[in-house]
Amino acid sequence: MRYLLMLPPALSHLLFCAHLLYQGAPLWVAALPLIGLPLLVVRRFPLPQMQMLALLCYAIEWVRTTWALTTFRLEVGISIHPAIEILGGVALFTLLSVPWCFVHQ
Repeated sequence: MRYLLMLPPALSHLLFCAHLLYQGAPLWVAALPLIGLPLLVVRRFPLPQMQMLALLCYAIEWVRTTWALTTFRLEVGISIHPAIEILGGVALFTLLSVPWCFVHQ
């Protein structure tokens, strides 16, 4: 059961890795969020806090990307609703997965 509780933070790490690949980051940079996956099972003092900090940074990046994409879509004249709904949902999911780093302790 404890490993199922780590699923939201793990999915957030994987989503951010895919985001970096989509944005054109080099493969070694895009693979950096994958370091957080095996560290989810370690329960020593600084690691859950580091996971929380990483997930908060991911959520900030998702909000920044949402802002950039919606302003671009407004300039071009395309509907902004799909971008806001999808990226806003991903940002909210990442933000809500932050407390799950402490649930399995």
